Amino acid sequence: MHDLGYRRDIDGMRAIAVLAVVFYHVGFSAFGGGYVGVDVFFVISGFLITRLIADQLDAGTFRFSTFYIRRARRLFPALFVTFIGCFIAAGFLFIPSDLEQFATSLIWAALSVSNILFWLESGYFDAAAEVKPLLHTWSLSVEEQFYLVWPATLLGLSVVAARFKARGHAVAADWTVPAFLIGAGLLSLIATEIWLPVDASAAFFLAPFRITEFAIGALMVWVLRLPKARAAAGGPAGEIATVAGLALIAWPVFAYDAQTVFPGLAALPPCVGTALVLFGGTARWTGVILRNRLAVGLGLISYSLYLVHWPIIVFWTYWIDRPLAAIEQGIVVLASVGLATAMYFYVETPIRRGPRKPGALPPARFALACVVLIGLLFVPAITAVASGGWPARWPEAFSLTAQQIYDKRLASRQFAETLKGRTGFDGDGVRLLVIGDSHGKDAINMLKGLAEARGAAVDIAFASIQYECQPFIGPRERTKGLNNRRINRCNEVLRRTIEDGLAAEADFVLLAPRWTQTGVDNLADTIERIGAHSKARIVILGRTAEFSPAPKLIARHGHKADFPAIAAENRIDLDGINTRLRDIADREGAIFVSKQDLVCPKADACHLLGPRTELLVYDYGHWTLEGADFYAGEAARTEALDFLFD
Repeated sequence: MHDLGYRRDIDGMRAIAVLAVVFYHVGFSAFGGGYVGVDVFFVISGFLITRLIADQLDAGTFRFSTFYIRRARRLFPALFVTFIGCFIAAGFLFIPSDLEQFATSLIWAALSVSNILFWLESGYFDAAAEVKPLLHTWSLSVEEQFYLVWPATLLGLSVVAARFKARGHAVAADWTVPAFLIGAGLLSLIATEIWLPVDASAAFFLAPFRITEFAIGALMVWVLRLPKARAAAGGPAGEIATVAGLALIAWPVFAYDAQTVFPGLAALPPCVGTALVLFGGTARWTGVILRNRLAVGLGLISYSLYLVHWPIIVFWTYWIDRPLAAIEQGIVVLASVGLATAMYFYVETPIRRGPRKPGALPPARFALACVVLIGLLFVPAITAVASGGWPARWPEAFSLTAQQIYDKRLASRQFAETLKGRTGFDGDGVRLLVIGDSHGKDAINMLKGLAEARGAAVDIAFASIQYECQPFIGPRERTKGLNNRRINRCNEVLRRTIEDGLAAEADFVLLAPRWTQTGVDNLADTIERIGAHSKARIVILGRTAEFSPAPKLIARHGHKADFPAIAAENRIDLDGINTRLRDIADREGAIFVSKQDLVCPKADACHLLGPRTELLVYDYGHWTLEGADFYAGEAARTEALDFLFD
């Protein structure tokens, strides 16, 4: 049987990994790639779980029931307490739509499939991460899925290896598991690189695309079984490996950011770095970096720290309605460490060591207790989902459920969907070509309402592009949401729209995306390109007023008489980007129209509710149909778009 001894350096690595994640989530700008800490955890898990199973298989003591009960004692108690704490906080703080979404995520997380849920939810209209207190459980689900399949796989491989050995093929027997790990790891890596341009969210959240990381950790078990490798690990080679490994972990933590295309090849540096530290962490000198009391102590509480830090961030920022200030970031870190320490000593440790204590639940009863507790937790979660987030907690006018908000979003898209893909104008009235993303859809609804109010005829065509694409033709930086295929498609849509006749037929070309810095930087070129193919007047619709988000503000403050002022105080500052748009429009001979002024006609007043308390904005800034009609009325009152009908 091989050494199963406790390694303090592994807890030191856990400390580095969890601090990287916490500092990234809390918003410390230097830790833009702190999310790679999760990959460090995956490699460590691959190593420890494989070492445990392999040694027990060699000794003939492995039992599936014992393995899973041990995993449950290690993971379930702290996770269950986290579920309970989050549910209580969400019940007090969350508006119905957010509570409904939380309860759904809790059910999926309890079933160890929250990574699949968050993948299914990912996309442009997905709720912000800042309202998902269980978002971080995706990585736990990936690990638990690994625990589900790896023991049986390793057992099957051991049977194959035993048959090779019985037939005198000792080399084949020794290489059975390592060869499988190398093959599975390479296949997963290749699949991830292929899939990243197609669906980056799937490559991030789903377990098959993370096999490489577990395989690297598992492979280190066989490396360290080699006598020469174990001897080298305690000498100069181990010292060098530890330093190199720590450098490979640190580099992406500080060099990567949210736009880094990840995982795939970008995940290799922290994973290989972790493998090197697993090799050399027992080295005499450099290993001290990981084996000191502070590092080990943080490593011991790393699981609880990972569980509690993200919900604290979510609920705190939800309550204050703004990002964390610098001093609050520090307080969150300290509060997370304090709460994690308490959970480690009073929840994790007593139950994990329970079997050795008198009166402790035997394995079968412990498993039953877990099932019962989860069942009891499902009851309020299911009622929260079924009721739409317990709307009775809020005044009736401000308690829209997630489904009601979703229905409003779908309704707002219907008319614009009928206008996509047009190759020419064939109606009466002024011919309007709208180029934009989902905010272009809002503009179309407003223009339709304004035309009806004016009694004017309009013929509208819609060239729909992705938000990150922005309305210009040319190369773009590849991001998680904007792969090469989407870039090419966007360029083709814009080229066809601008250069192949549609723009030339229009009376007005309206650019109406959710403007980003990239779009602003290329606006002058876009205006010039349109002007070269069309005599249409060019209209720049500015970025609309945005909030974080509007339904939450309405639920909490909408019943107050001074709500327009409260909404204005919580408006995201977009004056800089709109000022640049206006300046470029003036310089290039285009017309600028402020959508922000329609929502917020005064500096101290924003309209998010209509005269009958109808919802005008259904998320951070998209307009409902009622909102489009209301803002069309504002445009008519201010005559901001009258030039379209002259």
